[in-house]
Amino acid sequence: MPDIGLARACDVLPVAGTSAVVYPAAALPRVAHAAGALVVEINVEDTPLTAEADVVLRGPAAELLPALEALS
Repeated sequence: MPDIGLARACDVLPVAGTSAVVYPAAALPRVAHAAGALVVEINVEDTPLTAEADVVLRGPAAELLPALEALS
């Protein structure tokens, strides 16, 4: 079962490579966003989460996540 407490406590929640429709995990981005976290969706296509995400990055997570890491 997903940890709702961690979602409420995070500052940034990356959501990578998911359809965002399988619950209860699909609720985590909404919980985090409601608590003030920045939600970053990383996916090859739109999902039900896209309209609610603060940042949307289009492309394969296998390519975008290493590129994001390289920026740090």
